[in-house]
Amino acid sequence: MNLPATAQQKTAPRVNLKVEKTSLIRAIEALRSQTRYNFLFNSKDLQPYTDISVHLQSVTLQQALDSLLIGRKTGLGYTIDGETVVIRKKIEKYTKKGIRYWKTQGSAALVGKVAAKVRTASTREIPYQKWIVRHLPGPKELERQRREKFDFQPKISIVIPLYKTQEKYLSILLHYCENLLNDFHIPIIIASRHQMIMNNYSNIFNLHYNRRLIYSFAIPETSNEKESSYLSRLYQFALKINRGQGVLILSDDDLKSQISSYFFPKTKLVSYCIPLHSFLILRAIIDLISNEKATVFSIIPNLLIKQQDTFSVLKDTTLKSYTLRSADENLLFVRKLMPGLDSVHINEYFYSALKQILNELEIEMTNSRILNFLFHGNCLLFQRKYRMNFYDNIADIHLNIDPDLFDLLKNCIEHIPELAKYEFTKKEFYVLYQALVYGGF
Repeated sequence: MNLPATAQQKTAPRVNLKVEKTSLIRAIEALRSQTRYNFLFNSKDLQPYTDISVHLQSVTLQQALDSLLIGRKTGLGYTIDGETVVIRKKIEKYTKKGIRYWKTQGSAALVGKVAAKVRTASTREIPYQKWIVRHLPGPKELERQRREKFDFQPKISIVIPLYKTQEKYLSILLHYCENLLNDFHIPIIIASRHQMIMNNYSNIFNLHYNRRLIYSFAIPETSNEKESSYLSRLYQFALKINRGQGVLILSDDDLKSQISSYFFPKTKLVSYCIPLHSFLILRAIIDLISNEKATVFSIIPNLLIKQQDTFSVLKDTTLKSYTLRSADENLLFVRKLMPGLDSVHINEYFYSALKQILNELEIEMTNSRILNFLFHGNCLLFQRKYRMNFYDNIADIHLNIDPDLFDLLKNCIEHIPELAKYEFTKKEFYVLYQALVYGGF
């Protein structure tokens, strides 16, 4: 009884074959010794093949024969009939098929069939089982791959499917992989107690650049955990996202020295920590890391210069002038970050509220306070417009805040009709509270 192909596969024996520079006949004999199959072949057909090296483990008999005969382009083929394997030159099989076809169909039909085979030879579909054995790397190639050393430990492996994949799709895939690898950049971590304004920074910049540039690491504002606990968690998080170029950490002013002291002796990670005073420094950092060869060490000199330039802008008071505000490059950049808003008018509404608050408190109006308050005000309206919520993961406000200052801020915002119509929630008012108290100097 002849079994269907699926049944034959289920009952086919599995074999192991490990030979080095031996003859094909000996390799076939090794297969014979592991099965109950009879092997029929002409020794003269197999004798030319004497340098056979193969290492197969727990494969079917058919896979082993494909590797030995078809994969090596020996010109030999085989058939399995019951428990008998017949190995013969393929030319004999095709000659007999050709003679049978000629006798039944005639010489003209045979010539036409051969011509069609030749025309379609390059595009004819190859069964996967035959294709894979022709493309599997041999022992020497596998050993070469095992011994190959990289200048750095690869972070990812990309498996590219080749079988039946058209060349144009392979080209697109390889181009995409190249872009992906070139797009690796220095990760930026914002480590802050002020989670709402931290989330504004990370979400807005990641949305604008359409990739994960900035990671958030929240530190509880009121926490009983020991100092070393959050530092240890921050270090482990930095190790996890490090891609080999190092990690930049932007922190609250009072956390910078703690973080720097903890990270400095660690040898597994190159890091650099600076205080986050404004979105201006984020913009400057992203410009610096856009170079695909950038590392933490390579950008530090320019980063120090950018810090000084940013600090000079922030401590100035030029933005009290409407003319200078409307043309300020940093506020124009905010408009790019959050498209779809009437930023020119929105900035003036929030500026008016901020001016009332600072006049009440008798605090000087600096560029730092203006830029940060307007940035986070725009963030609130951007989320409203596009139905986003950057604060889903933040619990309801129950922290120790200055109630008088909070009420003053709330009243000044609600005193401006264009802002009052939004009916900000307590959580949204707290965003502006954080921007006012922690977002400027």
